[in-house]
Amino acid sequence: MIIILAKKLTERVIKDSIISKEQQKLYQYSYELLISSFINIIIVLFLGGIFHKTIETILFLLFFCSLKKYTGGLHMSTYNRCICLFSFLYMVILILDYFTVFHNPQIILILVIASSCIISTLSPIVDVNKPLSAQEIKMLKRKEMIILPVQLVVYLSFYCIVSTYLSKYVGIAIITTAFLVLTGYINNKIKEGKTYDKYSNL
Repeated sequence: MIIILAKKLTERVIKDSIISKEQQKLYQYSYELLISSFINIIIVLFLGGIFHKTIETILFLLFFCSLKKYTGGLHMSTYNRCICLFSFLYMVILILDYFTVFHNPQIILILVIASSCIISTLSPIVDVNKPLSAQEIKMLKRKEMIILPVQLVVYLSFYCIVSTYLSKYVGIAIITTAFLVLTGYINNKIKEGKTYDKYSNL
């Protein structure tokens, strides 16, 4: 559905002479990402509304999306799986929020520190099926190394001055990003291992 809609939008802008035929693949992929991200945000906001945590969800999305854009992470094979994974993860976050462990700001602080180390060490995570150039990877790393410290400063400001409750959702955004970075790193290593085994058996 997402691919079909993105294709129709791309064909429309080509027909209107807004872009050239040579740019079709690039714009279609951009539309696919845009539509997928929009659906993700709508679903997560809906879940947040159900749990009466709309403000917290907006805060989470603001920090998560701005960081995840440059860190990369676990890449699913289809957009539908990506949407389902993100929705499931946020549902788990909302459910865990009812448990005592998520109400302890010290535990969140420790997890944020550990998550920052994971992100700084492993990211950016690139899809092995869509590799980037060394220059593109360096650019992502530079931007990530600017955004992550800024988010940490905001998190600590919330934690120490504004509200430990709101700082939790800033921290959870960083923790979730680190989780996707770590699982993406492991997934890429597994894929690389399977590719090596495939060619070594030839």
